[in-house]
Amino acid sequence: MVTPTKAIPTLSQLAATGDVTNVMALMPGIIPAVLVIGLLILPLIYDALFYSILRERFILFHIFMVVAMLVFAMTTPELGNVIFADVLANWVRRLNMTAYAVMGIFALLLANGMIEERFRKPNFTRIFHGLAIAAALVTIVILLTGWVPADGEYAFYTVVFFFPAIIALGVFAYVIGRGSHVALWLALSLTGALAAAVIVSLESLGWLDWDVNATGLALLGVVVLAIATSLGVGDRFVELRRDRDRAVVRATKMGRMARTDSLTGLANRRAFEQILQLHVGEGLLIADIDRFKSINDAYGHQIGDAVLRHTANVLREAMGTYAPAEIYRIGGEEFAIICPAQRPAQLMTMAEELREQVASEALNMAEDALPHYTISLGAVVGRGQELDLAFAEADSALYGAKAMGRDRSVLYRYNPGAEGVDETIVQRAAFQEEGELMGPLLSGSEPVQPD
Repeated sequence: MVTPTKAIPTLSQLAATGDVTNVMALMPGIIPAVLVIGLLILPLIYDALFYSILRERFILFHIFMVVAMLVFAMTTPELGNVIFADVLANWVRRLNMTAYAVMGIFALLLANGMIEERFRKPNFTRIFHGLAIAAALVTIVILLTGWVPADGEYAFYTVVFFFPAIIALGVFAYVIGRGSHVALWLALSLTGALAAAVIVSLESLGWLDWDVNATGLALLGVVVLAIATSLGVGDRFVELRRDRDRAVVRATKMGRMARTDSLTGLANRRAFEQILQLHVGEGLLIADIDRFKSINDAYGHQIGDAVLRHTANVLREAMGTYAPAEIYRIGGEEFAIICPAQRPAQLMTMAEELREQVASEALNMAEDALPHYTISLGAVVGRGQELDLAFAEADSALYGAKAMGRDRSVLYRYNPGAEGVDETIVQRAAFQEEGELMGPLLSGSEPVQPD
């Protein structure tokens, strides 16, 4: 039969009587409880670390469950008489039973939270929550009625726990059959409690005549539950962290794809429009392929696409020395470049280098597959203006370059007294400022209508 523990005097009372034999008799009950308390400290530590990295509710449920286990171990009859020597035994037993119930409630919530989402069904959540609510209500009723099991009557605890555990085990078996490996840890966590419940039940029916200690059985169930669920929490943590890392990588790739032009590999207009302003020390260049429509009409869209890719490669290579320059394809044959530029002359030097490089590379390619073509550029120096305004200014300069014969660079000249882009002054690069040539002299054909 299960050996109940009678009302046990405290260590101080036994020491006062000098009864060393009875003091030593307490040790077999105290030592397991102390070992369980020490064993439960570690899960609390790494649960706290896990939760600081991954804010998942099931980790909190495991923390609360382990805390309830600690209280349960501390209020077992043997250890409770030592720790709570000055507290009424009836209140210690109430605390012991409440801790056991809380442990079971959070174990059920933990099981529901740990099962992988792809295996979790709405009915499972209702089952676990229903069992947790039932356990809470039964415990409240018992406490309110004033009935509390006597010391050592762990048959009450184990048998009450037995039925929810069987139901939960059925859920775990179903989920395991569909590939869940977290449910394996959950099923394993019930083995200790179920074994204790079976032994107690068989003893109470007279089918077994084992001289077992009820406290030891209860603590055995707690230990197995703590260890197996801790391993399960770690397993689930690793899986969730890996899934989230993969999701971050996928989101990064998708975000990069959403901001990248598929034809040229440059950033696209969406990425360009995310820039809020053109800062002081930056310059904006808008480059447009001259007579691109004629290229498409004469050679076909496949050659037109090759021209766009070739232009993107030339711009990328030419601007490589001006890092951190950013290049965007913002329209059919239109490109935008944001680059470091402290002075207008510096920006125009870059613009002319780009224009000449494209013309030179296109001339070489004309002997192979691509026709010879040129680009025109509009430039504006950053002064902290919003990007929309900077773009309108550079586009106005580009219009001027087209009107003056194409294949040239034009700088937008800011006039603080003018209102709006149309009333500001657009100047060619054929002027001096502070002794610096702001680009080569622009000569050539008479002005023509832009493309």
